[in-house]
Amino acid sequence: MNAKVIALPKGLENAETGTITYWRLAGGAVAYAPLRDAWVAAGLNVGDLPALPSMHTALHRTAQLLADEDRRHTTLVRPIRGSEASGFALVHETHDESGLPRHTVHRELVVARGTDNTLTRVELRGFDPADVERIQELYLEVRTRLSTQDVGGWLVDLVQGIHAVSLRDTGGIYYLPARESVAWQRYCDVLHAVTECRVFAIPALDGAGAVEAVLDALQRESTAVLEQASNQLHEVDADGKRTVGKRALKTRADRLEILEKKIEAYSGLLGARLNDLHARASDVAAKVGELLLTELET
Repeated sequence: MNAKVIALPKGLENAETGTITYWRLAGGAVAYAPLRDAWVAAGLNVGDLPALPSMHTALHRTAQLLADEDRRHTTLVRPIRGSEASGFALVHETHDESGLPRHTVHRELVVARGTDNTLTRVELRGFDPADVERIQELYLEVRTRLSTQDVGGWLVDLVQGIHAVSLRDTGGIYYLPARESVAWQRYCDVLHAVTECRVFAIPALDGAGAVEAVLDALQRESTAVLEQASNQLHEVDADGKRTVGKRALKTRADRLEILEKKIEAYSGLLGARLNDLHARASDVAAKVGELLLTELET
């Protein structure tokens, strides 16, 4: 993991440190198999790997690649939605004499639906028979690769899964508690070995500035989760009946459990400053749990 060292202010030489981390996505699509093999070889949990693209997502990406290949026309990718199939059309855009655009469906890539409404097979419509095999192979290859967007989303899931907090409202820069830094390095070592993406880490001290930044980030994240939960508990329909159901309550309870664990993970760094936040989280979690229990009994 690439790192820069921040000099310790006088008096903080033995302070507990955490990690500030961010990343740069590069190199295009990532082959899934080498990533999986390196992940397993490192002794990491396979369940933490990202999911491969769905049939529908892979079809969209294939259609976009084909549109980009067509240098003779302005080719757009447009969705097709139907009861028996869904997918994407390659549409040629031209302009009439008055300059108004005209669109002509040129080819279609669709995923047919089975009798149980599940996506079952890919169909290519309007393609030259000589190109069909190549396009099928391209689609299968796309299904085994992760886009940079996939990798970016996966990194967010990974870093949040080990109690990171975002130091910006828009994300992108995260603080990790000291005890999670080794796990994060193991993840990133694998990523560096098999991709061109780079994760950067800067040791952060528990000096006044670092503490305030982490406390602010944790409070912002916690407040958003707790307000959403509280608002959901009070949502009613026109008849005054509570609208939140069992599934939503279970999801909300799970998120509150994750939040409580995250607050606990920062207790060593932030101490008593988390008491009010921890009390509020426990109170909301108790109310959600009580309502969920009531719903399950009915």
